[in-house]
Amino acid sequence: MVETQEVSSVSNPIRAVKDAGAALYNAAYDHISNTSAAQLALEGVALGAGGLAVARVGRSLLAKDAAKLTDQLPEFGISMLPANRSAAGVNLRLGMTDSGIQRAVTVHLPPGFDPNKSTSMYYLLDGVQVGKPAGNMSGINGWGATADAFSAKATGQMVTVSVEQAVESAPKIYGIPIPGSIFGKPIPKLSSWNFDHGFLNKQSGFNDVDFVSRVVDRSQRTARVEGNYLVGFSDGGLLAHDVAATMRTGSIDGVATVASTMLKDSKLMPQPGVRGIFINMKDDPTVPLAGGAGPKLSKYLVLAGHKNILQSSPRLQELRYAEANGIKTAPAAADGVVAQAREYFLSPADTAKVKAFTITKPGAGHTWPGRAAGDGTSTSFTKTNGGIVSKEEFSANDVIVRFFEEGKKIQRRL
Repeated sequence: MVETQEVSSVSNPIRAVKDAGAALYNAAYDHISNTSAAQLALEGVALGAGGLAVARVGRSLLAKDAAKLTDQLPEFGISMLPANRSAAGVNLRLGMTDSGIQRAVTVHLPPGFDPNKSTSMYYLLDGVQVGKPAGNMSGINGWGATADAFSAKATGQMVTVSVEQAVESAPKIYGIPIPGSIFGKPIPKLSSWNFDHGFLNKQSGFNDVDFVSRVVDRSQRTARVEGNYLVGFSDGGLLAHDVAATMRTGSIDGVATVASTMLKDSKLMPQPGVRGIFINMKDDPTVPLAGGAGPKLSKYLVLAGHKNILQSSPRLQELRYAEANGIKTAPAAADGVVAQAREYFLSPADTAKVKAFTITKPGAGHTWPGRAAGDGTSTSFTKTNGGIVSKEEFSANDVIVRFFEEGKKIQRRL
């Protein structure tokens, strides 16, 4: 029988590749089970970064599902993150179990990361995904590069934690499921967050407000954290608001959202002292400034039975954060080339506690200002949701980091 297998492997190249992939897959994870995969990746051991890549190839060749891979991921938040002694930033995909469901986070460590050095933690929450593309916040939206640049010139360092979604919803029209494919082409599912005040209806089983709160709590064990900041795009911004409102006082230092909103029927208020910065587009066709559903993607959410978007009120974000911070005066407004800014001050000696931008560039849509552009950065869905604001015109990342770091400097002096 062994001889037959050897012959069939030689005569069947695909089988040979599968067998080799299986062996390398098992060898990689046997090794990783005894040595931190994170450390292996950083040290460049043969079965570290390369082994993880081989493991993923092996998983694909063996047709193992994603949950099996997540089961193998090193657990996030049980010890300090490893130092990064390389000259490049490193992404570590780590696992967490939530309500019996295997979840994952991707942690970006900047070059020279030292877990004993003062660290700003940025938690990245993406919006509703069509077909579940991966890595938008850290890659296309540039947060990995932002963390590297910040850490290279600042006295502190920045670590980003991209939290992955777990919910996948089959597409529906008027609440009726549609086939998984039409004319042989698969219909992509919607991936989203699972909580009461999101764009998609909450499902039973788990709550992403609790999960993200646990991610924040666990992160405190991984480095000398000096600042926890939630950054959300679209539906991820709604989740950031709920997490900041429900975690214990002092857990979250700031919330930043892009192309997001609050729901009018949500009674949750931000915790006092949480700074907020909010960026919306005047011509956003998905989350209109005027509120409610827009003429693009959000319209189809309503058709699919997800009606929370009808309660959308983007301006409510800055008003509630100003109220939570005890600010009763009108904001100071200023017009820029592509954006109008509104700043809310508690006292003349303080920096703004709340800041809001309206991107006024005609045609700027439901997108991240300053994100990467070009081939491979947009899907057919995102291309129909308005134009992109270039990094030279307005960098959401730079504006957000500057706002939070200025607030941190003031806090240190008080």
